Amino acid sequence: MAFSLSRNCTLIVSTVGSSWVGAASGTIGGRLRNSAGTAGIDTYEIPVLDGFSFSQGNQTQNITVNEAGDAPKRGQQIFNTALDPVDFSFTTYVRPYQDTDGGGASSAVHSATEKLLWNAMVASTTDAESGAKGVTSSATNLVVDFNDSDVHQLELLNYYFYFSDSGLCYKIGNGVLNSAEVDFSIDGLAQISWNGQGESLVEVGSTRPATAGTDYLAAPATADFITNKLSTCTLGLDLDGSAAGTISSVAVTAGGTGYTSTPTVSFTGGSGSGAKATATVAGGVVTAITVTSGGFGYTSAPTINISGGAGSGATATATAANGSKEYSLAVTGGSLTFDNGITWLTPEELGVINQPQSHFTGTRAVSGSLTCYLTSGGASDSEELLNDFMSDVSSANPDTTVDGTMTLNIGGAVAPNMSVSVPHAHFTIPTIDVADVVSVTIEFTGLESTAFSSADEATITYKGSTSVDLDA
Repeated sequence: MAFSLSRNCTLIVSTVGSSWVGAASGTIGGRLRNSAGTAGIDTYEIPVLDGFSFSQGNQTQNITVNEAGDAPKRGQQIFNTALDPVDFSFTTYVRPYQDTDGGGASSAVHSATEKLLWNAMVASTTDAESGAKGVTSSATNLVVDFNDSDVHQLELLNYYFYFSDSGLCYKIGNGVLNSAEVDFSIDGLAQISWNGQGESLVEVGSTRPATAGTDYLAAPATADFITNKLSTCTLGLDLDGSAAGTISSVAVTAGGTGYTSTPTVSFTGGSGSGAKATATVAGGVVTAITVTSGGFGYTSAPTINISGGAGSGATATATAANGSKEYSLAVTGGSLTFDNGITWLTPEELGVINQPQSHFTGTRAVSGSLTCYLTSGGASDSEELLNDFMSDVSSANPDTTVDGTMTLNIGGAVAPNMSVSVPHAHFTIPTIDVADVVSVTIEFTGLESTAFSSADEATITYKGSTSVDLDA
């Protein structure tokens, strides 16, 4: 008798149920097999963490009788009526790398061990990472976008959970991914929790992709991990009802005389701070002033001070305008969730055990939350963010939809990293969490740039730093 230990489980994921292709080459490397099935790899090893699960329940009908009289019948019968879709979940690390084979004779392309899963989350087919579907690999980065996700059905994959100690292998057939949650708790490595459902769960024994390099592409052991501690986050908010104004331009009203070098330009008043500008001098005269930083918080135009440069007499006026303001936050944790709203259809015929037949997508949802300490005294910090929200909601013209941007660099600004860009997001008012160190939590929901039609709520970008030769 052999036991099946979870630590000895290998997960293999494939777009096909037989004739698996897992051999990398110098021309295609580890690229996804195209929809025509003529090039690329269709079966991958996906390393998982402890805590994975898969199970299938069922529906029953309970028939009871209850009658009067001296000897009433009081029994019941139960019938199985339908199998539920198979529920499965597992967690992976974020593992980018540079595929030296994937660029053929040219340069390496950026890749990730979990790229097949991302493609299944956002598209109905694979297409060799050419940019036509879901995932795009290039020498610059690996990009996951949602432009091809406006479909009724997403790509179906087969999931093989193989236990090497017992030799048992369970296959989830025609599985679809419903959600992916990216966790970037700063004390750990970046992880993704995947959840989905499938049509069937069967034990397949030896009828499985068994040989690395032939039946499936083994996960590269040297692929990068991403350290959450290095993560950065930038929010851009346009709170029309708040006083979050910026300096949009400076106009020279008098050029002055005698300037032999560039004078210094400074701003005072206007209730704001942080604005910066540089002057241009020609023929001893200040001819232009260029704004290099708009600053924030200006409720009125500040006074322009022009000093130095050995000249005098130059004057200028500033124009302040409400607009998008950037907040650079030192996050302490958070998560991002991508959800497809999957629903399954199961017949309801009498006298048989009905099987799940098909799935369809629901509302696509991109949402998340960020936490950071409540800090003050710095430009564009969490105190400023909270104050600007409160000023907006109590103003005469509050925003009903707070349309902002969110850029999260998990692992920092340089490779290896994973960047998530949400170009349009609705933000809720940050909540205050009282603990030893007071924090704020910021929640957001991604929106389309064109309502109900553009499918561009988020873009995910991977960059690897380690080069991997998959067919070495």
